[in-house]
Amino acid sequence: MFSVLYNLYVQTLGYPDTMNGTLVSVQSFATALIFIPIGLLGDRTSHKLLLMTGALFTGLSFMGRSLASGESALIVLSAAAGLFAAFFQVIAVPFLAGNSDKKQRLKLFSYHFSLVLAAQVIGSSGGGYLADVLQSAGWSKIQSLQAVLFTGGAASVLAFVPLLLIRQKPAVQKDASAAPPGPALSHPLPSSAREDWSAIAKFTLAQLIVGLGSGLVVPYLNLYFTNRFDVSLTAVGILISLGQIMTIVSMLIGPSLAS
Repeated sequence: MFSVLYNLYVQTLGYPDTMNGTLVSVQSFATALIFIPIGLLGDRTSHKLLLMTGALFTGLSFMGRSLASGESALIVLSAAAGLFAAFFQVIAVPFLAGNSDKKQRLKLFSYHFSLVLAAQVIGSSGGGYLADVLQSAGWSKIQSLQAVLFTGGAASVLAFVPLLLIRQKPAVQKDASAAPPGPALSHPLPSSAREDWSAIAKFTLAQLIVGLGSGLVVPYLNLYFTNRFDVSLTAVGILISLGQIMTIVSMLIGPSLAS
């Protein structure tokens, strides 16, 4: 709901497109800043607790964003949403991996990402349709967008509830006696560690390039459709959903292609 309607809401408030660019940048920058600290924290504390915290405060920040109209409030809440949404982005896959067998993981990851995208399809198309229905019932454009965005935030808060019901696998204790004696910090990294960092660097470079392209296009697709073609919010939601549906298809066939 937010990916399709939020920057339209900001535009409806009377802000120029540069404001939407600022909000997208602030949210992304906050997410980037917290990624590594969250990863380090995830190594030292409960993944379930971090996911619950992320769901609760992401939803609350979304609900706040749906009601905010001042420039400072919009920027602060965008930063908060970026910070807490990072909890899920960093922890979800390691949590799934830690609570499944190796042979299950490829399918599990595919199902996980496909379900996330399926929910986004429902939110994209349903949110635009609901906003149009409210406007046809006499609500102003701002009120209808606020109501739909608030609903999206409330749905994110509700994710806190099923997370409470998850029973996490007990952590496997490592055998301390197997560790080599003496301090290891002064020793050079083993070849496997060097290879790991090399792989991380390559993936990071690839993600930087992908992120540059998607950052230039994805956040502004809905503004492009509404500003250039004057389509309804329902049509915008459907157009965005079509791209998400094709991503679901590609993710579902991924395990078969890998095999």
